[in-house]
Amino acid sequence: MSIRSKVILTVVTMVLATTSLSGVMIYNKMANIESDHYHSTAVSSLDHVEHVIDQYFDSYTKSLEIVSDTMIMNNFHSDDSQALELETLFTSYLETYPDVGYIYFGSADKNFIMQPPQEELPDGITQQNAPWYTHAVESGGAVSWTETYIDAFSGEPIITAAKPVYNTSGKLLGVLAIDLNLVHIFDALSTIKIGGDMGYPILADSFGATIMHPNKELIGMEIPIPEIHEYIDKNYEGMTQYNWNGDKKIAIIRNVDSLGWKVITTIDEEYILMNVQALIMPLLLISMIIIAVSIFISTLITKDIKKR
Repeated sequence: MSIRSKVILTVVTMVLATTSLSGVMIYNKMANIESDHYHSTAVSSLDHVEHVIDQYFDSYTKSLEIVSDTMIMNNFHSDDSQALELETLFTSYLETYPDVGYIYFGSADKNFIMQPPQEELPDGITQQNAPWYTHAVESGGAVSWTETYIDAFSGEPIITAAKPVYNTSGKLLGVLAIDLNLVHIFDALSTIKIGGDMGYPILADSFGATIMHPNKELIGMEIPIPEIHEYIDKNYEGMTQYNWNGDKKIAIIRNVDSLGWKVITTIDEEYILMNVQALIMPLLLISMIIIAVSIFISTLITKDIKKR
């Protein structure tokens, strides 16, 4: 091999190695930057979802506290006139809060008043050992929320909030409760995009069952991803990676402490790398230009050496 060829080969090899190494380093750096950017924007979006949920349910918590502290409730006696007064109060409440399907009061002496009235009630709802009643009594006076469930009347997802009612002497008079329809809040939350347009929020209850998902068929089913379940079981927040049908995915999990819910978003890793991969062609073009220039320069140098 001639000296000229050796010089050209050496220069091209060195330039190619340098540009390749630089390209790999730049690609990895950009991939990390893009991943961090997605994580930051996704967390910001999930914060917004959590804020919307907290505000929405806080308004109903406060409304239940106000109703439970009215004179009618604090001086309840099981007679017809009191029942009529409660029905009037409950009707006014439903007009103010249209997402509430039912408001009802179970008294300590086993009376039950409900608006709107139903001829047939679900089994056990009026009993004092019903979960909505017992949890409220055990709450120490605070409003307690149940897990989500399907309403026996409408077939839609609802959640019950309940609060114990006491008289001025501290005697338990009963428990006041509302059944809150979740369709509207879920519809509002489902329009929120996570990380731009790349993801969407999913809601799971404290047991890992899906309560909100774009695919309605998955509602009520457990999330079949062990990595996400580990976060739910341990009440963790953060980001985890997993494989699903051969695709690498990323999940970010946040807690809604007031309800025990989890807000989850997932995305394919390839979407995060789309912006990075768009840099490959410019990098290749620049590398080819550098190699061409290096060949041209090395050719000039070797010509000069040959003349000498």
